[in-house]
Amino acid sequence: DLAELGIRKAGGQYVMAEPGDASAPQLSFAAAVRRFTTCGPHMVVITTGQGQAQPVAVAIDAAKDSSIVGTLAGDDTIFIATKNRRTQAVALRRLEQWFGDKHER
Repeated sequence: DLAELGIRKAGGQYVMAEPGDASAPQLSFAAAVRRFTTCGPHMVVITTGQGQAQPVAVAIDAAKDSSIVGTLAGDDTIFIATKNRRTQAVALRRLEQWFGDKHER
């Protein structure tokens, strides 16, 4: 399971594989994401399968999309912060590209 998530052991610790690392599998987290919706003008909430929120949040952060200020992940929920309503709309389009049309309107 760890190898599928791109996690490996180095120096006695578990670490995420660096972007572009040939040993890191190119994964799609679309299956992990169940739905996402807006919550006010500055937040998007993503629901994932149990235990899948943190790897998905790491992938979102690694994408370094300018519309996303940051993420906060629990076990099956991710909060995504955006700067304003306009960047929230851009972030929603990115999420649809990455995870499919799972936006609850």
